[in-house]
Amino acid sequence: MNEVEERARAEFERILERDHGVSREEDRELIEGLWTILDPEDKAYASNNLKTGVQDLVMDARESRLYKYYMGFRRGKVAHEPAEPTAQSEETNSAATTEIKGLDAELLGGGGEVSDNRLKATTRARVEALSEYLSRIIATDRAVVRFRDRVLGDPENTLSPEGATELIHSLVAEQQPGLPRDAETLWWSGDNDAANAEAIAVWPGSELWYLKSISRRLSKLLPWTECQACYFILTGRPIRVATISGRVSKRDTGVAAHGYLRNTITLEIDAWMPSEYVRHAYHNLQHDLLGANNRQPELRNVKVFHFVVSHSELRILNREEGLAKLIVPAEWKELRELWNKRYPEDHEWHYHRKKEHRFSRDFYRGQEVMIGTQYGLPGAPGQPRSRAEAQAIKDRLDEPLKVTSRSTATDG
Repeated sequence: MNEVEERARAEFERILERDHGVSREEDRELIEGLWTILDPEDKAYASNNLKTGVQDLVMDARESRLYKYYMGFRRGKVAHEPAEPTAQSEETNSAATTEIKGLDAELLGGGGEVSDNRLKATTRARVEALSEYLSRIIATDRAVVRFRDRVLGDPENTLSPEGATELIHSLVAEQQPGLPRDAETLWWSGDNDAANAEAIAVWPGSELWYLKSISRRLSKLLPWTECQACYFILTGRPIRVATISGRVSKRDTGVAAHGYLRNTITLEIDAWMPSEYVRHAYHNLQHDLLGANNRQPELRNVKVFHFVVSHSELRILNREEGLAKLIVPAEWKELRELWNKRYPEDHEWHYHRKKEHRFSRDFYRGQEVMIGTQYGLPGAPGQPRSRAEAQAIKDRLDEPLKVTSRSTATDG
C-alpha cells in the first residue's frame, strides 16, 4: 500500500470511528474485512479524491452484508436501514407526534450542558421560584377547591403520595364502568415521575373523570403535564414547571405515487429562558429523533438528485379521475452524458467511463437523504390507482372474509 492509499485508508477508519461507532482497536477485524471487499478502483479513486472518494467508500462499506451482520449481531447494534415504504393516498397522511416537556430539567441539573455556573444558578432559581408561585396560585382554582372539598373533605386538605395512590385505587373500585368507547385515560404517578405513571380508565360521571378533566385543563393553562396536575391536586406538592417543551413529529406525506417523509421539531420556550438552553434543547431533541450521525449529505449526491428531478416530466394517466405521475423519460446513460457536459473531465464530479454505475447510485443515495424514502422517483409501485383498480384490490382482500362468512352460515 503506497503513501497516498494509506491516507485514504486512515481517513476511512477515522470516519467509521467518528460517525458510525466502529472502534479502530475493538473492531479491527471488521475494518480489515471491509477494506478487503471494497472495489480496488474505488479505493484508487478515493486516494486521489480524498474527501469525496472516502465518503463513497464508507457508504459502500455500510451497505455491505459484512457491516450489517457485524454491527447487528456481534456488537448488538442495529444498522441503519431505510424507512419502509408506505403507500399514501392524496387525502390520507399518517403522522406520529411525541410531546416532550421539561427539556430544561436535564440542562439545569448537575450534568447540564451549559457550563456557565452563574447563569445556571440564576436560571435554576427562577424556575424554582416560578414553580412555587404557580403551585400556590393553582390551589385557589375554583375546580381544585371544589374537588378537594368534595373528595378530600376540606379545600385545604391534601394527601401524602401513598395516601393519594390509595385514594385513586379506591375511586377506581367505586366507578361504574361504561362502554369502552366512552372511557378516557387518567395517568397517575405516585412519585411525580411520569416514567412510573400507570394508565387508569375513567368513565363520565365518576370522581376520577372530574379529576381527569381538571388535570387536562390545567395542563393546557400551565407548563405542566396532565400527570403532574393530577399529582398536585391530590398532594399539593409544588410542581416543577417546564420552561422548555418540545414536539417531535414524523409525517408520511407527499402524494400517492411519490412519497416524502417529513420530520419536524417544534420548541415552546418561556421568553425569559437564556438562549444557551434553547440551542442545547434543540440539539438533544434532534439527537433523539435522528441519532448521533446527523451529518450533512454529500453535496454531489444532493446535486445529482436535483439534476434528475429537474429532468422529470408530468404524465397524465387518467384525465377523468385526475391521475398523474412523474416520469424520467431519459435513460441513465443519457442523463449521465448531460451531467458530464455540465461537469467536464477535469471536474471531481465527472463520471468517467469506469465509474458510470455511480451516477444512478448517487441519485438514489441523494433521494434517500432528501425525502427519507426510496419511493420518490420513479415512484411507488402500482400508484396512483384508478377507482376500478382500488376496488379490485379491496375485493381481493375481502374475499377470504366472505368465504369464512358463507362457511359459518352453512355450518349454522
